[in-house]
Amino acid sequence: MEMTFDHRYASICGMTERELHPLFDEDIHELAIANDMTDEEACARLKLRYDGYHFKRNTDGIYNPFSLITALDKREIGDYWFGNGTPTFLVELFKKHHFEIGNLNKSLYTESQLNEIDSFNDDVIPLLYQSGYLTLQEYLPKFDSYKLGFPNQEVEKGMLNFFVPFYTSRQSTTVFDVHSFVVDIESGQAESFLTRLRSLMADVPYEIERDLEVHVQNFCYLLFKLIGYYVHAEYRTNVGRIDLKFETDQYIYIIEFKKDRSAKAALNQIKKKEYFWPVMSDPRKKFLIGMNYNLKLRGAGKFVIEEIEGGED
Repeated sequence: MEMTFDHRYASICGMTERELHPLFDEDIHELAIANDMTDEEACARLKLRYDGYHFKRNTDGIYNPFSLITALDKREIGDYWFGNGTPTFLVELFKKHHFEIGNLNKSLYTESQLNEIDSFNDDVIPLLYQSGYLTLQEYLPKFDSYKLGFPNQEVEKGMLNFFVPFYTSRQSTTVFDVHSFVVDIESGQAESFLTRLRSLMADVPYEIERDLEVHVQNFCYLLFKLIGYYVHAEYRTNVGRIDLKFETDQYIYIIEFKKDRSAKAALNQIKKKEYFWPVMSDPRKKFLIGMNYNLKLRGAGKFVIEEIEGGED
């Protein structure tokens, strides 16, 4: 469908929630009708997908104008800005600086650091901020610094999908693989899920041998974040360990992931520390899973699974 902008679009460089109404209420209503939603649901979806940019402290969030206008024009909420092209040199910067993707929203930066062009050669964060992939999330007056993060769902999900193929040799199967993981999780196929994970983790290019640990960390972070868009996922990451909990309507997965230690030891830690105790009365079936990753064997990890029926004391 070809874009047909009218005069209202001519001077838009950004728009707050207050400015969106009533100028585009009619367009939002038509979007809602086309997608079998109420106007309120359509507004909530637009906000989640495209709002959230902050360039100064204590200001309202700003919508991505390109994506917002495209969605209203096409009567379809999609990923428009990110799909418009992302430079692959971003991946090379991450690899060059051994950057852990899970740390994107953990660093503190001053305003001058974020706007210093010369820092682009040494730090990927200012570049991501200047390019619109990260935005200001929180101001910390004690340090006169900002925490950064993804502005909205479109950017976060787009970044995750964009990076995954670069952390596995399966350049064309990212969407298929994520879909298959989700199907396994939702159908209680724990062994199939872990076999897929083991296969992808073993699929590490030899040229990144020196950075293998960061490479594995980034791959796991990206994959589990993407899975979390489709099933409820809670996890925390640090060097050498990924702790996970997935929940579906019928199943709960509790996973302990360890570097250079046995899968049995990982499972024993789950049991010893009773990570499952908060959900023991839950009627859903539970899978306790220990998995390891052996850096010397380049991902030839093993896993063990113990099943617990729902509602046990």
